[in-house]
Amino acid sequence: MERQTEPAVEPQATPRLRLLLRILRNPFVSLLVLYNLVFYVHWSGNAYILTFGTNSLGPLLLASGPFLPYGAGIFIIGNLLIVYGSYTRAMERRSATELSLFRMGPELGIGFLLGFALMTACFLIGMALGLYRIEGIDRWQNLLSGVTAGTVTTPFGEELQFRGVVFRLLEEVFGGWVALVLSSLWFGYVHSGNEGETLAGLAAIAIVYGPMLAAPFMLTRRLWMGTGLHLAWNYTMGKVYSGSVSGGDHLHHGHAGADREARRDRPTVLESPERASGTRHLTASPLTPPPAPSPPPPRSPRGRHPRSHRSGRS
Repeated sequence: MERQTEPAVEPQATPRLRLLLRILRNPFVSLLVLYNLVFYVHWSGNAYILTFGTNSLGPLLLASGPFLPYGAGIFIIGNLLIVYGSYTRAMERRSATELSLFRMGPELGIGFLLGFALMTACFLIGMALGLYRIEGIDRWQNLLSGVTAGTVTTPFGEELQFRGVVFRLLEEVFGGWVALVLSSLWFGYVHSGNEGETLAGLAAIAIVYGPMLAAPFMLTRRLWMGTGLHLAWNYTMGKVYSGSVSGGDHLHHGHAGADREARRDRPTVLESPERASGTRHLTASPLTPPPAPSPPPPRSPRGRHPRSHRSGRS
């Protein structure tokens, strides 16, 4: 029995609508449109959190006082699911199986464990190489202080953008390996606008972080494990080990303006104890070589006086 497929274009559509649907269903046009839809829904929501996060009378009245950012986070994720699911249903004529609730809990849990374990391994290697040291342990309550809705919505939104849209649609055209390279390069490039980002950091994001987050999607064909890994990686780096998360200062601390001003003169990637100021669990700093000794001041010769030229006459 042959498998019945839906018609390429709806027969009841007008000629102009048919042409529009054909254009929108082109993989590259679909990538461009869906990517920008998800991008604007995601970051307009984060802008709302940063603007009204401490205002008890925010325009959406999602919650009051300190709970408003979390209500906004639920609102952002709900909007992302509606926009993404509606587009895949209307334009791609399929259900968004990458957001299936099947095994969501176990895959999120595995992602959390992977993110924490991999980031811990990175810092242990840094300690073994003399690049990092732990100088103190903060109060455990600080593991929760400064955590906002953006701590969750940013990993979910980025996984939806870069793995759910960019990688998936490129994979349909070019195959998995080409899609892995192109989506990882783009993932690294979009982080170039983050404050304090370096060329080495961008290379690490594109060469290591991008493929690391694409691998769970390639394995499970769902976004949950990658989302858990992404969230745990950022949280462990920023809140546990006092690392600097690319573009993530405002998400972990909640007050973007004041925190950015406090960090502007930070000379290193890892925070020093005095700059951690009680907002991280482990206060740590990189090991730096001692300064070179300054040269001794010049000494005048002892017992000698400047020589004067005499004419030999008194």
